Amino acid sequence: MKKPSDDLRRQLLAAMPSMRAFALSLCGDPVHADDLVQETLVKAWANFGSFQEGTNLKAWLFTILRNVFFSEHRKRRNEIEDPDGLISARMAVNPEHFRSINGRLCYWSAQRAFPTKKRRPSRVAPLAR
Repeated sequence: MKKPSDDLRRQLLAAMPSMRAFALSLCGDPVHADDLVQETLVKAWANFGSFQEGTNLKAWLFTILRNVFFSEHRKRRNEIEDPDGLISARMAVNPEHFRSINGRLCYWSAQRAFPTKKRRPSRVAPLAR
C-alpha cells in the first residue's frame, strides 16, 4: 500500500473544513455530517494507492464523500423506524411454523406457510417427512 506523502497529508487536513461544509449541505445534521467526513477519511486513507499525485485531491475526497452519502441513503431508503419493536414483532415468523430436518428448512413446510395463491411451483425434490 502506498503511503501518502507529507504534502498530501497537509492537503487532506486542509480539506476537512470544506468537506464538513459539503457534508452538512447534503444531510443537514452536524452529527451526521461529522460521521460522513470521518467515513470519507477512512475510505480515502485505505485507498490512497489509487490516488494519483498531481491530480485534484479535494475533488477526489468530495467524490468519495458524495458516494458515501448516496450509499447510506440507498441503504436507509427501505428502512422504517421501529423503536418499540412492534412492527418487527408482527412481521416475525415463529420457528414452529417450519419443520427442520437436520438443521435444514423443509421445503414443503416452508411452502405451507404461504397462502395457496402465493406458492410457487418448484423443481426442488421434496425432503422426506
